[in-house]
Amino acid sequence: DGVCDVDEIKYGLNPQLRSTPRIGQSKGDGYSDFFHYLQKTKQLGGLTPCPESKRNDDDIDLLNECEEAIMQNLNPSGTIKKVADKNDPDTDNDGVLDGIEALVFRHTRGAPLNDRDVLQDIFGLGNAYKRIFKHLNPLYPNPGAPEYDTEISISHYSDSGQTCYTFKQNTLPLYRTLAVSSSGSAPYERSHGVNQNRILTYFIQTKSTDPNGKGVYMYSFQDLHADKVYNATLGMAAGLVIQDGVFHSYMIPKD
Repeated sequence: DGVCDVDEIKYGLNPQLRSTPRIGQSKGDGYSDFFHYLQKTKQLGGLTPCPESKRNDDDIDLLNECEEAIMQNLNPSGTIKKVADKNDPDTDNDGVLDGIEALVFRHTRGAPLNDRDVLQDIFGLGNAYKRIFKHLNPLYPNPGAPEYDTEISISHYSDSGQTCYTFKQNTLPLYRTLAVSSSGSAPYERSHGVNQNRILTYFIQTKSTDPNGKGVYMYSFQDLHADKVYNATLGMAAGLVIQDGVFHSYMIPKD
């Protein structure tokens, strides 16, 4: 839901729900607790409850239709759209999902609409995109934080014109968690158990002749266990699987 558990507890939000119900209500208003957090910290005004019909995340970018509508900018960069597109997981074509941009930059002033946000140099540590790629928060100068050792390299070119890549990663920090109940139809909203981490792996396939154009969004959600005893019982590490069979596809519509 975009808010770490300790902050949810601090601000009276429920770390086991994506959307904490208001006082006297049994169900959430349809907005993730990231938006409730922005309200609690006076960064966002009131929220009109999101209708059930608009709580779907059809493009699987971690924002539902109501949440995308809040992402507005009169002077967008990287797109002509002034509101995040509910059918496009990467509205500004910068390679970072709309929801990730919103959560990383911690505001609703249109991060998913500004490709220049991820290109800005922050604290002289390189542009934000490179730090996001390493799973570091670009807003904080924390060079001592553990980086994911993700390695992606071109392996070969196929006869059909495709560029083939290899993926390698040895370090994937996992964290102890509480169990979460299902709250919606999107993969990240489904229930998971104690000490399970839901990991999103994604890439966007584009034509080599138009690398910044629209393409096919490939995504995979996998539940890994952050419990050493569980791993020892299986006799194997809770490893991330990267192969064609685990990915689902979403065709991104052209502008």
